[in-house]
Amino acid sequence: MRLLYLQQMLILPGQAGNGRSWDLVQRWTALGHHITIVTSASCLPPDHPWRRESFPLHKTKDGVGLIIFAGDYQHQYSFPRRVWAFWRFYRQLWRYRKRFPSIDTILAYSAPLSVIWAGKRLAEYLGKPLFLELGDVWPEVPIGMGLIRPGWLRNWLHRKTDAVYRRASGIFPFSDDMARQVEARGVAPKQIYVSYNGVDPARFPRHAKTPTRKLIYTGTFGLANGLSQLIEALAWVRDTYGQEISCDLVGSGNEEALLKALAQEKQLQQLKFLPAVSKEAIPAHLAGAQIGISCFAPFPVLQTNSATKFYEYLAAGLPVILNYGGWQAGYLRSHDCGLAVPQGDIQAFGQAIYELSQDERRCAEMGTRARQLALAHFDRQKLAAEMMDKMKVN
Repeated sequence: MRLLYLQQMLILPGQAGNGRSWDLVQRWTALGHHITIVTSASCLPPDHPWRRESFPLHKTKDGVGLIIFAGDYQHQYSFPRRVWAFWRFYRQLWRYRKRFPSIDTILAYSAPLSVIWAGKRLAEYLGKPLFLELGDVWPEVPIGMGLIRPGWLRNWLHRKTDAVYRRASGIFPFSDDMARQVEARGVAPKQIYVSYNGVDPARFPRHAKTPTRKLIYTGTFGLANGLSQLIEALAWVRDTYGQEISCDLVGSGNEEALLKALAQEKQLQQLKFLPAVSKEAIPAHLAGAQIGISCFAPFPVLQTNSATKFYEYLAAGLPVILNYGGWQAGYLRSHDCGLAVPQGDIQAFGQAIYELSQDERRCAEMGTRARQLALAHFDRQKLAAEMMDKMKVN
């Protein structure tokens, strides 16, 4: 198959972030498929020599074709700056429409929504089938967080996105709950194929270790992540039990300064903020921890998430504590490899942290089952093969 993959915020080896897209195309290329990724310069480090060339760039890396448009994107950007980055990519992609290589199928990754909108327009222009990969179901997330209120904008976003869903030959949401959200928009179940975010378990070899930190969180420090709840829970544990639980927060985001100020206010001495690291460095950080934390703000819509950290904790053999319910909580309960507490309940969050952190034997047993779960259900090699089979069949 000749696949054109639209992925505005591609993460390449050596970068921080979700490397799923690159993992998938490496597996597809190894199977003999020809992949061209259309992305933005956000995939390039600031000092990368390619940045000194004229855009759009045409490159090949590890057998994968790259078409790179000008423009960057960072989670720390203001809302207007992010919208501009999305629009700029859309505009460049459409202007390039006559120059794309001969292809069989288009795969478009969202978020942002503008990429799948562009995918629909390009698929209609080229007369090719369109598949969608949904890392988030937008605009449901900002609507569920109260960021987009009832009115013309919400209606316009739904109409425009529903049209893309109807045009798609197949949709790959990252979780069961996301699949239900898409189905609720009127998409036929036969068009929806859950493809979990997943993980490459081989990157997380099991080995005997003595944890140097009790808890670890890896990822974005943003509004949706609600990390102030974790800081409040750690303070509650200290004030209730007279014991401070050590914790590393590894990442970055636009709420980092606020979180550091809150940690200082709560006088948490065992809480460390560490900079974001490449995906290759994550296993070493997890090897020094006992429990993985996945935290989101108390909005029900965020329970549908398929955060990379969840899968990486499992693959590293760490029990997981969630401060929300949903499909991930169901897996933790059915496989007995972690704990989940009600959204917004700081005391329950702190109690779960305290109880599990005090029971090394239980942590070890849960960690073994966590690793087994990752291998059985969330291996990206298996997920890549399943996605390609669906795209080929259709």
